Amino acid sequence: MNYYLIILGLLTIGGLATTIWGLKSLRNTQRIAAWPGTGGTIESSTAQSVEDDLLPEIVYRYEVEAVSYRNKLELPAGTLPSQELAKRLARDYPVGKTVEVRYDPDAHGKSVIEGAQRKGGDVFIILFGIAGTLFGILAMLQGI
Repeated sequence: MNYYLIILGLLTIGGLATTIWGLKSLRNTQRIAAWPGTGGTIESSTAQSVEDDLLPEIVYRYEVEAVSYRNKLELPAGTLPSQELAKRLARDYPVGKTVEVRYDPDAHGKSVIEGAQRKGGDVFIILFGIAGTLFGILAMLQGI
């Protein structure tokens, strides 16, 4: 049994999975970027949420078609929570700050704060996945 080939095979599979994840994340980011925008206001902002002291609790309000909505800031999938991140976000989004809100045109209550989304991270994930896949394939071909 060649453990080297097994490890390289797992690396290749992991690279493919990472690439697929990055592509899905990029597609979601692009979809959200196409949502309509409106102005919103930060209502409350603390560096620690009730659920997790490594995540901030930032609540914002916005209005669409004369209906008021209220949401919490949700961090993109894959974001590593930390006290530094929570403090920075609470500092970046103080109470009363006006923010750009992107909302789902089919479900106005679903929204994100513009600028809080990951920028550039999706491309890095895709490139990292491709590099892992190519390295695994090339290394396996060299080992044959």
